[in-house]
Amino acid sequence: MYKENFGNIPNRDKINYFLKEDNPNFGKWVKHSYLIGRSAKNIAEEIGLDPDIAYACGCLHDIGKYDKDKGARHIIKGFELLRSETFFFPARIALTHSFIIKKVDSYSGKMNIDYKDKKFIEDYLFQIEYNDYDKLIQLLDGSIKYKYLGIEERARINLEKYGDNGYYQIKIEKLKELEEYFEKKLKYPIANYAK
Repeated sequence: MYKENFGNIPNRDKINYFLKEDNPNFGKWVKHSYLIGRSAKNIAEEIGLDPDIAYACGCLHDIGKYDKDKGARHIIKGFELLRSETFFFPARIALTHSFIIKKVDSYSGKMNIDYKDKKFIEDYLFQIEYNDYDKLIQLLDGSIKYKYLGIEERARINLEKYGDNGYYQIKIEKLKELEEYFEKKLKYPIANYAK
C-alpha cells in the first residue's frame, strides 16, 4: 500500500509472507517482531501516527534475521531486503532501530560487519532526523523481548549477553526519555500497549 510521504508500506499479507512463509529462520525473533508490531500499532492509534506504518515497521524491524544473520549483520540484511522490495521507510527502521545513539559502536551485540558497512550506517544515520516512528520502534525494541520487560530489565539481559560497550547507561537514559516522551501522549503506561 502507498502512504503519502512514506512510500510503499507492506500490507499484512506481505508482512506475513516475510515473517512466516518465506522465512528459513523461523524462531523466537518472529514472536518478538509481531509483538513490537502490534504494540506500535496500538500506540500509533492513540497518538495520531499511522497504525499501518507503525505495524509494518515494528513487525519488520528485525527482518534481517531471516537469513540466520545475527549481530550487526542483520541490520544491513534487513535494510537491503526491504529496499529491494521498494519498502524504503521500513528499511530505514530496520537500520535505525538499533541506534538510539547515532554511533555505530553503540550497537549492543556482535559487530560482524566490515568497514564499508560501518561507514554506510554512520553516513546514513548522520543524514536523517529521527521521527516518531524511529523513536517508537527504538523504545519498544528496548523494552520488549518475547514479552514486555521494561527498559531496565531488557537492558540488563543485553548487558549479560553482550557486555558493556561504554553506552549501557546512556542508552537506558535515552530510552527513559523516549518512554516519557510517548507516555505524555498516551492514556496509559507503555506496558499496557504491549499485547
